Amino acid sequence: MDQRAREVVALLRQLWYGLSAYRLYPGALERPGFRAAVERIARAAAPVLAAGAVDLRIGPDGFATPAGEPLPGDEDALRLAHACFERGAERLTISAPPDAQDLAAFFEVLTTPPAAVEEAGGLEAALGEGRSVRLSPVGPEPVLGADRVVGDREPGVAPERPATDLLVEDLRGSEREQAETILERLRVFAAEAPGDPPRDPDFHRRLYDAVADLPRPLRLAVNEILIDRVGDDPFAQRLIGTLSNAELSRVLVDLGSEGRDPMELARHLAAVGVRPTDVVDLTAALQAGHEDAGTIIAGLERLGLKVDELPDQRATEESLAEVLARYLVATEQDDLRAIGGMADGDEERAAALLVAEDYVVLEEDPARIRQVLEVWGEAVRTALAERRSEELAALARIADRARARGPEHAVELRAAVRRALDAGLVAELTAAPDGVALLEPLGAGAVDALLDALAEEPDRGRRALLVGLLGKLAAAHPGPVLDRLADERWYVVRNAVSILARVGSPVALDRLAAVAHHPQPTVRREVAAALVAIGGPGAIGILRDLATDPEEEVRARAVDSLGALTDPGAATILAEAARADPSAALRRRAIEALGAHPAPEATALLLELASRRSRPRLRRGLRRLAASLARERGGAR
Repeated sequence: MDQRAREVVALLRQLWYGLSAYRLYPGALERPGFRAAVERIARAAAPVLAAGAVDLRIGPDGFATPAGEPLPGDEDALRLAHACFERGAERLTISAPPDAQDLAAFFEVLTTPPAAVEEAGGLEAALGEGRSVRLSPVGPEPVLGADRVVGDREPGVAPERPATDLLVEDLRGSEREQAETILERLRVFAAEAPGDPPRDPDFHRRLYDAVADLPRPLRLAVNEILIDRVGDDPFAQRLIGTLSNAELSRVLVDLGSEGRDPMELARHLAAVGVRPTDVVDLTAALQAGHEDAGTIIAGLERLGLKVDELPDQRATEESLAEVLARYLVATEQDDLRAIGGMADGDEERAAALLVAEDYVVLEEDPARIRQVLEVWGEAVRTALAERRSEELAALARIADRARARGPEHAVELRAAVRRALDAGLVAELTAAPDGVALLEPLGAGAVDALLDALAEEPDRGRRALLVGLLGKLAAAHPGPVLDRLADERWYVVRNAVSILARVGSPVALDRLAAVAHHPQPTVRREVAAALVAIGGPGAIGILRDLATDPEEEVRARAVDSLGALTDPGAATILAEAARADPSAALRRRAIEALGAHPAPEATALLLELASRRSRPRLRRGLRRLAASLARERGGAR
């Protein structure tokens, strides 16, 4: 396999991944997942196009050069070829690095049903002119043996697989010798089959199914021979080529239980060019998931991959997300569509969530994690709208895993939840009786998103509803609210203080002490009000400072809050305010609050204020008020 052929196959593989990304949100060219796919395709195209344009024939067996030489086998490239061929394409040309518009036109054709492409006027009409990626209905020369019915394909009569009992009849010798006999019988069956079996991948899949039905010792022996010979035996290549990456990795794991090294076998498959390193990745991913993640095995088993025994963990060589994406494609989950919770049925949705959790646990490519988190946000919105509380709990676990990977993912999660909780959904959840229960699994992410919504909400009534909702959610997750105390926007700080008042947690006292010196009087007034709900000596110390604030409205609110606290220290500060406040109205207000204070010490303080010997001495009217309130409390003068 020469270098250019490898590079062309790598480009075709990236085109297939791009198709998977486009299929999630057709026409949405600005989505991060699609933009990342365009960039990967451009990088893969650069070395290929540096040596000249790409011109390939397309047939039922995959891509080939104009001279008819098949390209190296690759599962993803073959899937791309099938998608093109089913829509009437027999030639693919790439003349320049494709941009987003060119790729969108190409992918749109491949996501359109074959019959609809035909009805629209065929490939050339569907693609339009001037594209760097072109599909043509006729190749450099007709594709021999390419009988095709566009739309619903009508396959011809295919030879059946050999019966398993015939394969194992009258076997002699060791297991290795018996396996050789079985393979020879399969070769004879293929050679005698009518039609053109080498061009029919389904025929070879049926042959391999006969192998899969063999007793375990014989099945392992046949698989070992096939993998050892796959580099130079076309028949072995065809049989192994029918397996998905997940199935092939399972075969390698089975051989590992017999003493072979699965990773060594996987690298052998990659080295001889039968598969790229994806099979190495998936084998390593299975091990990593078993050893570290704890969920990947369960997720893959529920999607159809059974794992009994796993070898030791080794490092992956490429993107784990691409491996899992290919796996989802192989199990007809349409790549990340399953992670978005779009698959039908509760079991499929649960399995997809497990796989998504493994993406964020094991993936090393930040771009791919961002793509998964974007789809995660869409799933959150759907689950909230459909009131799927259990699914929201599973989505919350994915968020926790991603957040643990690094602060950059916490930012992405916040953005994803914010997109999910748009104005309409926020309004619905705010008014809903189960709004708190639905949002609780999202934890700090929901609090963060609702705080953003609160900052942008112009309606006072809706702001009040949001503050009430946040007060309930922030009790368990005060962190995002505390962070907003440092926001440059004074109204955001005010909102945060108001929410903390509803939470009533002393955890906020140190932060509120700093906010008590905020340059905006409205914020300082809100702090004075919030301290009533928190209480304690710490709150009284902050209120002492606020009781001497330059702004009368702040001092007035501090006096009211001190009057609502039962601590004797609050009564002492009220007496200080009655003596020293520059406003006569506020001095009267402080005396009245002291008269209603429950602390016994308040009576003695009132008597001191009523005395002519008090320093500074109050005006006669205030002294009389203090004396009257003291008598009402049972004090004598």
